[in-house]
Amino acid sequence: MELIFLIALLGVVVYLNRDMLGLGRKGCDWMGADEIGEDGSRKWMCNRHGTVVVTKDGSVPPDCSAD
Repeated sequence: MELIFLIALLGVVVYLNRDMLGLGRKGCDWMGADEIGEDGSRKWMCNRHGTVVVTKDGSVPPDCSAD
């Protein structure tokens, strides 16, 4: 019974840390890093990799490739 508990606990720990271990989704979760500028440009930051990208039209950029 204790072995089953330890295996289940290990599964929960791996599941909760799946992004840190590289087992999560690929791609980026973009968040706006500043307000939309006068020219319509906007900075976006990837929550997963910390990459900052500026788009000229304020749209969300495609997935970043920094893994």
